[in-house]
Amino acid sequence: MSGKLNGKTALVTGACNGIGLADAIEFVKEKADTVIMVSDNNERLLEAKETVKQYGNTEIITYHLDVTSENGWKGFIDELSNKINTLDVLVNNAGVNKRATFQECTLEDWNHVINVNQTGVFLGMKYCLELLKNPEMPRLSICLL
Repeated sequence: MSGKLNGKTALVTGACNGIGLADAIEFVKEKADTVIMVSDNNERLLEAKETVKQYGNTEIITYHLDVTSENGWKGFIDELSNKINTLDVLVNNAGVNKRATFQECTLEDWNHVINVNQTGVFLGMKYCLELLKNPEMPRLSICLL
């Protein structure tokens, strides 16, 4: 790998599997200094952390977070701000789906999907923005809906 992320810090929500896990692995391969892996599933998060650690010496920080919780985001970013000064990459990857026919889908199902896939992305951008700001360097914010 080229080391494109040398000296950088990346945060990935939904980091336990699929795209989020693959992103975390690639960030380690690209020599990011720190990768922050976020999920609402502690057990799978710890398993994913062990997988990612196999790809390099990057510092891996894990955090349990329900991305639909505004207070959760506030607390997470407050805590994170005490550890890091800047964030270079945000991958808002957490997402869910409901495999059901339209007739079987309940309003509760619909609202859950919207809350995770859209509100969670909004809150991630909103609360990570200050850490992403740095006039000396352009930042990358990725939203996966």
